[in-house]
Amino acid sequence: MSPIRRLAVLAATVLTVALVLGPAGTAQAGASRGTVTLPLKGQFVGHFSTVTPAPDLTLADRGTGNATVLGRFTAKFTVHIDLNNPTPEGDVPVLKDGYLQTVAGDRVFLDLTGTFNLNTGVAVEHFTVTGGTGRFRHASGSGRYDVPPPTFLDPVTGDGFGPELFDGVIQLRRR
Repeated sequence: MSPIRRLAVLAATVLTVALVLGPAGTAQAGASRGTVTLPLKGQFVGHFSTVTPAPDLTLADRGTGNATVLGRFTAKFTVHIDLNNPTPEGDVPVLKDGYLQTVAGDRVFLDLTGTFNLNTGVAVEHFTVTGGTGRFRHASGSGRYDVPPPTFLDPVTGDGFGPELFDGVIQLRRR
């Protein structure tokens, strides 16, 4: 077969594959080389202690749990609760940052913003994945983060523990 004939056959084959796959096939092929989006859903029991007292309350929050993508993990967060200006509904702003660490030592870094309701003891937050280490080095993503009322709260020290739940997505670079 002549070189021109081989080139024509190759071009016809590529064109046929492109027509069969269409735009969706092309997009999937590009995505397979770039990133993958996975569910990031989990929960843990957070143990919190007061670092700075109210009204600019700062808590250290640590715990262990399980999550998709991560498996068993430990959590470490710093939580800032601004009690200075509650809304009429009793909501105060919450800022939180920290990480979830797998048993292998890889970390997913999270920034969270939301509100804590003084009447119900419920925090509703939004998390953003801001990177990580190891296999999560260039991670991104986002989701919802809920903290129901604590299971236990010491009214004198402000220390306690309770469940923390998150549900969102994480985007990881393909290897």
